[in-house]
Amino acid sequence: MYILQLEGIECYAYHGVGPEERSVGHRYLLDVILHIRGQADKSDEIADTVDYSSLGALLVDHTRQKQFHLLERLANHLATVALERFTLIDAITVKVSKIAPPCDLVLDKASVEITLARTDLGE
Repeated sequence: MYILQLEGIECYAYHGVGPEERSVGHRYLLDVILHIRGQADKSDEIADTVDYSSLGALLVDHTRQKQFHLLERLANHLATVALERFTLIDAITVKVSKIAPPCDLVLDKASVEITLARTDLGE
């Protein structure tokens, strides 16, 4: 098993508790850590790992297409989608950060991190 990380995937999406957040939108950052049971370290073949370009595109698409009130729900959704799509992932950690969230604080970002294992899907 080996670990693959994607850091700083940025996109614009429409999540938040208030309706104005879901209509105006915000910048989001996604960081992902994958525990992969593949053989790419030996075979040097893309089929033996997770294509991080495809994974990144999937996560961005789902971040843009769906709307959630909470970062916790978005992070869980993204982790679940990745596990369902890429069978070589044994576990995934997804960190979702909302850049400059609208609140009465000077705040760079608010983040949530969730870890799911394949066993959490009942597999």
